[in-house]
Amino acid sequence: MKNLRILHILSPVKWDGDTFNAKADANWKVAEKTIKWLPNCHHYILTPLKHNITLNGRNITFIKYNYPKSVQLNRGMFDYRNINFDFTRCDIDFVFNHQPELTYNIHQWFSTNRYYESPKYFGFYHWIDCKESRGSVNGCPSFYMRQLESMHILDANFIHSPKSLDYLKSNFKNNDVTNLISKTYEMPLSGKLDIESTPFELPNKKILVFNHRWAKSSGVKKLLEYAKDLSDDYLIWVTDESCDVKDKRFIIKSLKYSDYAFLIENCYASLCFIDGYTTWNLSAQDSTLKGKPLLYLKHDMIEKVVGKNNGGSFTNKIEFESLLLNLPKVNDKTIIEHDFIFELQLKTALKDNWHDTKGTPKDSEAWIDNIKNGVVDKKEIAFNVNPKVRLNATAHFIRRNLLNNGISDNINEPYTRYYIEGNEKTIKRDLFTMT
Repeated sequence: MKNLRILHILSPVKWDGDTFNAKADANWKVAEKTIKWLPNCHHYILTPLKHNITLNGRNITFIKYNYPKSVQLNRGMFDYRNINFDFTRCDIDFVFNHQPELTYNIHQWFSTNRYYESPKYFGFYHWIDCKESRGSVNGCPSFYMRQLESMHILDANFIHSPKSLDYLKSNFKNNDVTNLISKTYEMPLSGKLDIESTPFELPNKKILVFNHRWAKSSGVKKLLEYAKDLSDDYLIWVTDESCDVKDKRFIIKSLKYSDYAFLIENCYASLCFIDGYTTWNLSAQDSTLKGKPLLYLKHDMIEKVVGKNNGGSFTNKIEFESLLLNLPKVNDKTIIEHDFIFELQLKTALKDNWHDTKGTPKDSEAWIDNIKNGVVDKKEIAFNVNPKVRLNATAHFIRRNLLNNGISDNINEPYTRYYIEGNEKTIKRDLFTMT
């Protein structure tokens, strides 16, 4: 896929004060993958005012947006009034939305700028709202109707597995919403620890890493129960500092990324006690990716996340203790394949949704004539063709027709600039404006 312009709307969860910590944010890692898989497109990234995103390139444009730091507000509020984006000079072919509940709001933003619904909208579901996923039934407002709405109106819905749909359907009597959900694609994810590790002194123990949130949903109650009878040979390292356990066999310490990589490389095994809601869990993969086993309470989704070939599942304390004495062999083949599947699904969805207009828009030939003569800027072409008509979504229908019929877009420019391969007028002018 090439020549496309894609807007990425994020779902930032991890914050260090006012700064978005992209390095620790699983949602950003998904967005980052989609950007890297499409190097021949221009990517507009709606980024928090302060962030540590290191991704860069001539085909990437950061657009500042004051994201709410509250997870719940992020699902319900999209204040586009102060976003500095010029629809008269830029085009958007696809919107990659990592907060699907905001789909209608984003449509409104485009409509108020006369861009309407010609672009295609993809939603990436990092969680599903249902009874099992809410921390508090009474304290957390439900969002599942917004998710159902978005699945109904989006052009492509990316879910971790069919289990995600089961969770969504569980909100409704008799699961009677199947006819409202369509156009779904799977997005299994592979984690990564691709930073050079920083060596530091570790205790002379068999370290078991618990790298999940210290919460009821992560199975901490059962972890504590199983830990009671562990010998002093073992030490449990909890990376979430909200843990308040007072036990000499526990180390409670969050680590910087490179230190964490060293810990995982040198641990005995990692632990996962999730026994309820989950659609995916990247942290469960970390030790396997570094050649260390994961021991996990048997769960269909965790098995899918790490692969059936990593036989580290247990159903009771006896099986858990047996695994500690006879660690399973590590096989990361399934994990590596996850991203291959996701990338294939993403590109399939793009091809499914990027096609020529049914008929040739009446001004397409006039646009092509301008381009042939060296007028390559979208706004300038539109003025030359219809000087008295305010630029609107018609320009995007024309764009679809042009790009599907031999015209190219210089994706290294933040503004839409067309060219024709071999046409010196377009190439020379384009090169001149880029210097």
